[in-house]
This record gives sequence, C-alpha cells and structure tokens, in this order.
Amino acid sequence: MRHLSLLLLTLAACGGSTKSTIGNVAGAGGPPGPAPTVAWSGGAPADGDGSFATTGLPAVADDGSRVLYDWQQGDGGRGYPNLRLVTVDRADQVIDTRVVLDVEAVDGTSVVETASHNQFLADSNQKLRWRPLPAAAVEAEPAGDDMFPTRHTSTLGPLTVALDDEAHLVITSDGKVVVDKVMSGWLVPSRPMYDGAGEDEMCSNPIYLGSVHADPARHVALIGVEYRGNDSCWEPTGQLHAVTW
Repeated sequence: MRHLSLLLLTLAACGGSTKSTIGNVAGAGGPPGPAPTVAWSGGAPADGDGSFATTGLPAVADDGSRVLYDWQQGDGGRGYPNLRLVTVDRADQVIDTRVVLDVEAVDGTSVVETASHNQFLADSNQKLRWRPLPAAAVEAEPAGDDMFPTRHTSTLGPLTVALDDEAHLVITSDGKVVVDKVMSGWLVPSRPMYDGAGEDEMCSNPIYLGSVHADPARHVALIGVEYRGNDSCWEPTGQLHAVTW
C-alpha cells in the first residue's frame, strides 16, 4: 500500500492524469474571444426576402471536445428560411440542438427571435471558448463517364481531405493518413421513384464533398456533404459531420 500511495503522489505531482491533450495547442487556454452570433434581417420569414447571418460559426471548443455549427434545412420549392444551432461531440453525436426558426413554423412567424440564442452563444463561449473553424476550398477531380466528378479534395494547411461518390473519406495530415474509412452512414439509399416502380426506375442521390472547415491542431474537421438530384429525384438536404483523429 505504501508503494502504491507513493506512486499516486508521484503521478499527481508530475501531472500524470488521463486528461486529453487535444486542447494543448498554440493559443489554447487563453481568454474567450468574440462569441459567435446569429442575426435575422428582413421582414416576416414567409415574405421570402429575409435571411440569417452568423459570425464565428462553425466553431470548435478550445479544448477540442465539441463542435458547434449552424445548419439550414432545404425546403424545396418554398425555400423558407430556417436555422438550427447544433453542438456535437468528437464522435459526431449531437449534444444539443437549438431551433432558431423551424421551417415548418415559418407561416405563423412574424418576428424571428434571436436574443435568447445569442445569450446561449455568449454564455457557452465563456465556458468553452469557441474558436472559429477556418474554411478550405473544395476542388473537383476530372469528371467520370456520367459527367459528374467522382471525387473531391480540399486542403487546409497540413490537412488534405478527399471524399469520393462511394463515401470513402481519406484525411491526411503532413502526408500521414489519419482517417481512411467508408462513411456508409452518410449515403442516401436508392429508392423507387413511385410505388411499383421497376428496377430501372430508382432514385439515386450521389454524395459529394461540399465544404470543409478544420482545425489541424485540434484534430477535427467539419465535413459538409451534399447530394445530387434532378426533377424526378430531388436531392436531400446536405449534412455536416464532425470527424476527428
């Protein structure tokens, strides 16, 4: 017991704990910067001339433990504005969702309330010290036989992100592969165009890389995926996914 006690005391003195070192990067641990914000400009949402604007989003917590992003649902022909603030952990599991404006509630909304959401952003910034995630340009590789690119890539500092139309995601950092995985859960399954449709009448919505925001030092990337569609098979709303290594 005496040896065990001495060992525990030694570990404590040397900082020998199981704390994550993800947040131990240059600039981490400093005071909070400006909090993210959300604003609405325009009249009643149903009028069709208003829009949301955000600052400081998407963002990663200073310790790298979670990601906060703004997400808007596609709304087909109506095109109604809507906005959600989504917080996910490093496993891409949703921790919190705040609905700023629900697309299905637009018709009955005359005023868009943002004060409470900005208070949430300010309060959480004091605790988590949100750091904006820089964006990287996305480039398409040469088109395949169907005239659509089958693979897109994006580079941000030491990171290169690549995604093909089979959802094979590869991320390299300083030339070393840190993620190499088929993200099958990101794919949209093919489905019949209508009840009783034959095998040659299936809807398909191929996936592609739409956006990349990343913090190489905190080992996190927010991957935006989009889907192709046509007049017979409308594309689903794009999704955002946190990927870590």
